[in-house]
Amino acid sequence: MGHDSTQPWDIDERAISLGAEKVQFFKPFVNREMIERAHANGIICNIFFADDVTEAREYLEMGIDTVLTNDCNIISQIKTELA
Repeated sequence: MGHDSTQPWDIDERAISLGAEKVQFFKPFVNREMIERAHANGIICNIFFADDVTEAREYLEMGIDTVLTNDCNIISQIKTELA
């Protein structure tokens, strides 16, 4: 059975099955359970992308490891606050 790439909600399962070390999620196709499942399998989680402070904070609080952004200052401030 082949992989249906039109189903973005299974990216965590696909990463696990491939033995990936990192996965890049795309909004809005990610939730806390997917991040936790990836982490439980030793996978680092990125999100593409968040430039808005509120949105970036939500992803970081969900457990995202890296937020791709056009404003790294926003992310560094949030990460400092959450540390």
